[in-house]
Amino acid sequence: MAKEFQKAAENGNALAQYILGVRYYYGKTDNAKAVEWIQKTAKQGVVQAQYVLGEMYYYGDGVPQSYSKAFQWHQKGNKQNAQHDAQRGKYLDVEHYQKAAEQG
Repeated sequence: MAKEFQKAAENGNALAQYILGVRYYYGKTDNAKAVEWIQKTAKQGVVQAQYVLGEMYYYGDGVPQSYSKAFQWHQKGNKQNAQHDAQRGKYLDVEHYQKAAEQG
């Protein structure tokens, strides 16, 4: 299974890149590879990777400790989550109004 994730990650699959990075990071097997994959994924806008990268900077795991970079990556993740929630809210509002209109 790890070989499939590796191949998918190398082919640009962001989810596979994130999973590999997390496995290396939380498995404590290879911080350099963890940083490589998590950074790639975070730069692609994967919120979970942005949080993990922030955590890495906060604790200095595989990267030089930097509270400012930790804050920046956590902020990016928070901003994206807020945008996603707002977009989801718009869809829910539309559904709500649509149901209300159907019910008269």
